[in-house]
Amino acid sequence: MFSQARTDLAEKGFTIIPDFFTDEVLHAFTEAIEQASAISPNFRRTTDLFAIRNLLQEVPILPELLWTIPFNRLLDTVVGYGYDCVKGIYFDKPAQSN
Repeated sequence: MFSQARTDLAEKGFTIIPDFFTDEVLHAFTEAIEQASAISPNFRRTTDLFAIRNLLQEVPILPELLWTIPFNRLLDTVVGYGYDCVKGIYFDKPAQSN
């Protein structure tokens, strides 16, 4: 089912799996990020960029939303057993800021 994702990961170092998360889950991710407190130095917000370092630590609800049975199965299938997410970075950069 995810053979192309495994190939891409091995050859390119990354893969994109379209439509894995439902619109409802993506909306929950977006809401959690938008409601996060930007007091931390890991947040960078300017007129042309919004970024968060250490995303999973800075937005504590995200791991709960992310680590679901389907996501764990995806990781096990594409990456292999025993792997975990250690770092998350969020970027929202409008096209006109390039």
